Amino acid sequence: MNIDKQRLANLRKAFNSIVIGTIAGLATYALFLHYNIAIFGWNLGLLFAPLVAGYAETYVANKLIGENIGAISAFILFIVTVVYGFIITNPTLGYNIITIGSIAIIIQAAIPTFINYFIIVVIFGTLSYLTGFFKSILDKIKYAIFPEKKKEDLIDTVPLFNEKESNELINSQDFIYITSTDPIDLDY
Repeated sequence: MNIDKQRLANLRKAFNSIVIGTIAGLATYALFLHYNIAIFGWNLGLLFAPLVAGYAETYVANKLIGENIGAISAFILFIVTVVYGFIITNPTLGYNIITIGSIAIIIQAAIPTFINYFIIVVIFGTLSYLTGFFKSILDKIKYAIFPEKKKEDLIDTVPLFNEKESNELINSQDFIYITSTDPIDLDY
């Protein structure tokens, strides 16, 4: 029974840490929006609000619980900033390459290990393997550095024995080759 009470108390403290982190992130975003702190029209609150939220949550959780609970408030702020920055304030923006790229970068910042592995290794790696993109580049570099390798690689790719040509040559002769130990109905 004490374990459940302690666990419930820790969950409340964790929830309070998330709320405090989210409030800190929202306040930061509001300040950046109010004072229009931007570079080339891109509000820096989109970057700093989730960072402040995650830092505040981590700091409070370490003080209250004694451990890091993950930056859940940063995820919340990522969602809030994307919805507010791309949908609410600019509904005419729509879906274009900038919106999709921005959302992809924000998601990548939120869950970097999974997204980096998935995009770089699975999608990009599979596409480059199927298209042979990197192999052709590496072959060009290899042949530029070692021109004699091109001749060796070409020799390795030329078939040494062509069975079809060999069969046609054998069958076009004026005599019969015995290829069996007991040819049926043939005089030899």
